[in-house]
Amino acid sequence: ANPSEPDRGSACFVPSGFPDLQSAIDEPSCATIFIDQAAVIGDANVNRSLAIVGRPGAGSKIFGQVSVTGGGLMVVLTDLHVDTSIPELAGCYDRALFVGGGANVRADGVRVSNRAGSGSCVVADVLFEDRFQL
Repeated sequence: ANPSEPDRGSACFVPSGFPDLQSAIDEPSCATIFIDQAAVIGDANVNRSLAIVGRPGAGSKIFGQVSVTGGGLMVVLTDLHVDTSIPELAGCYDRALFVGGGANVRADGVRVSNRAGSGSCVVADVLFEDRFQL
């Protein structure tokens, strides 16, 4: 069976509409999730078909693991950098992007960074390139 494409009809925005990526993923009406800033912090556990899109051209970073699991799912990732290589997260994950259980991921303009280490596994007071601070 071919995995179904995410419905692009219902768009949600992080953080302007939802405070974090996981809350948008958990909202069933969010078929396409747009990250409308340079970076978001937190793991993303995806168990349904949807699309996650970063800022056009510039992309968006996700500081945390993205995990996609479930048979027959189709998750589309576009213009993203999944990053667990910063010192605070180094060594906290075996994989920055995990796909399992028969899930499918289509990626366009996606970069994944992971590294071994002994990070604190907590990201706080991060200052980003665009001078945005969490």
